[in-house]
Amino acid sequence: MIKRISSIKINSLIYLVTAFFCTSPLAETFLKGADLSYVNKMEDCGVSYRDNGVKIDNFRIMRDHGANVVRVRLWHDPNWVAGDGTTVNQYSNYNDAKRSIARAKNLGMKVILDFHYSDEWTDPGHQHIPKAWQSIAYDVPALSTEVYNYTYDTLMALNAVGFMPDYVQVGNETNGEILLPKYDADGNPVSGYPINWARNSALLNAGINAVRAAGDIATIDPKVILHVANPNYGNWWFGSAIQNGVTDFDIIGLSYYPEWHAGSIKDVGNIISALKADYNKDVMIVETGAIWTHNWNDKASNMMDKEDYYVDYGYGVASPEAQANWLIDLTQEVKDRDGLGVVYWEPSWVANSCWTLWGEGSHWENASFFGYNNWLDYELNLDGGIRFLEHNYGNVTFKVDMTGVNAADGAYITGDFSGANWDLIEMYHEGNNIYSFSLDIPEGTTGAFYFLKKHQWSKRETVPTECALSWGTDRQYTIPVAGETYTFKFASCETF
Repeated sequence: MIKRISSIKINSLIYLVTAFFCTSPLAETFLKGADLSYVNKMEDCGVSYRDNGVKIDNFRIMRDHGANVVRVRLWHDPNWVAGDGTTVNQYSNYNDAKRSIARAKNLGMKVILDFHYSDEWTDPGHQHIPKAWQSIAYDVPALSTEVYNYTYDTLMALNAVGFMPDYVQVGNETNGEILLPKYDADGNPVSGYPINWARNSALLNAGINAVRAAGDIATIDPKVILHVANPNYGNWWFGSAIQNGVTDFDIIGLSYYPEWHAGSIKDVGNIISALKADYNKDVMIVETGAIWTHNWNDKASNMMDKEDYYVDYGYGVASPEAQANWLIDLTQEVKDRDGLGVVYWEPSWVANSCWTLWGEGSHWENASFFGYNNWLDYELNLDGGIRFLEHNYGNVTFKVDMTGVNAADGAYITGDFSGANWDLIEMYHEGNNIYSFSLDIPEGTTGAFYFLKKHQWSKRETVPTECALSWGTDRQYTIPVAGETYTFKFASCETF
């Protein structure tokens, strides 16, 4: 194995050099995003996506509507035959994941890379070891070395081309023991329960250690996520993991699908608060999904079809509006409980004629963010789930009207809320030349800020004297109560 090396001095130098050019972490304190692992395949299958009738890159649609993070899955060697018996899968391998990461990074979004440590899907009942490692499934030292080297080498290869992820999931829905054969020597299915924690912790720690080692010398030091399905199992699993020496991770990741996991949004909020208090870790929903219709648009049956969670909690029957309102309420609950964020799975897996392991088409089109318009040419449901990305969950919002300003490179804001070096934060384009940025600022705080028309200090606005209340050059904010909004025209005292 490659040992971790101290990089405090290296990282300090990099920070000093780049501090004036990097986007502040405050810009993405709360993560809103989507797992877009199917998009490459959808496009290769002839699918296109439209927003307000205009054909647009899917990643850009999500970014333009407020996504700041994209989740990407990675399988070890997914060279299996799909359900039609002829098509060999070539998606969610390294090259496909790199392609997706590049698309997200080039649009300024952060990335969660999800190592499944399998050649196919992993979930609470399926944690199948890659074929390449089958012979050493129970040789824990040898398998730990493979996990470490594979994780480290993958991350360093991505780093070498400028696509180091910001977050790394060491395993996907790892409720049961990971990296097990499908069958034992007698041909019986192998169960991941009860968990052999001596083996399980060694393998999880191998992956975690590899992320730490890569982060020490890479351009980005990723946060480590461990992920289980069903919030109700969070305390059991993470308590067991920590008791068995799995401690060096940053984020508790949860899947919450209301059709399959018991409990209301408020119940999930209570679980998030308890997990944060008990384990002193960030918590986020890394997978969620909800339907907007009971219909389907291809030959594949729908995985989700129930709506009782909508009806029981006052959202009505399945509809784009119900999907949006439920997601907004979930995300606001996560935010209010000081959770780290919410990621939707998978808003772009729409109906098509390509095959998966299970059938022809999508099993998820009724939970996507796109309507059934024209075959293979899908229009964004503007009243649907996309609204959860657009919604403002912060207590303070700054807006600027860039009408009449050359804002081809977007709009930016900086202030004493964006770090010691007043890092430049890209603002969200709401449309009609209006840009916004939201964050939490404690009540009673007074500070300074200003806008820029490019990610360059020289492109800052000149604030008129009458509203340059901080030092005669900058705008001033005062937060008397939560929910404050500041709206100005660029380089003007005029509000809107």
